[in-house]
Amino acid sequence: NWAGYAVHRGGVRFKSVTGVWHVPTPTCTAGQSTYSSIWVGLGGYSETSNALEQIGSEADCNASGKAVLSVWYELVPAASRTIRMQVQPGDTLKATVTVVGHQVTLSLRNLTRHRLFAKRLRASSIDVSSAEWILETPSVCHANNVCQVLPLADFGNAWVTAATATTTRGIKGTIARRAWDTTKITL
Repeated sequence: NWAGYAVHRGGVRFKSVTGVWHVPTPTCTAGQSTYSSIWVGLGGYSETSNALEQIGSEADCNASGKAVLSVWYELVPAASRTIRMQVQPGDTLKATVTVVGHQVTLSLRNLTRHRLFAKRLRASSIDVSSAEWILETPSVCHANNVCQVLPLADFGNAWVTAATATTTRGIKGTIARRAWDTTKITL
């Protein structure tokens, strides 16, 4: 249920990931609840990963046909947390996730409205083996760990720019940097 890019390479560990995007405008229809998110994160790319540190936005449609926009962060395996920040369609967001040891710093700046969310947390599980820039169809998971992909919102076109990552050795670059492998993920 992901689309976008992941960078990774055996022996390479990432310290931070950054991306910028515009909050999309979902096309909503009464009677249909649909969902979409854009996020940047560290970890989670490997099928055996048990952690993912991410921050992003959602452009959803409720059953009344109204767009519902929000921003959030998540330190998997914990549930996502909503961020108290107003966002509107077209707002430009800049997100960064930085991990040092088990300290995770999450930053989301609404460049349009000049608002900043920043939070430092300690995470018991960390995965810094990859960096990602993702558009996603969110899932809902039940108590018995059975997850279901939700219907995708029609958000038109969306993309992440200024996509950079930095390794724990201080190597910084874009998705295309030769210091790591790049995988295009198709939904």
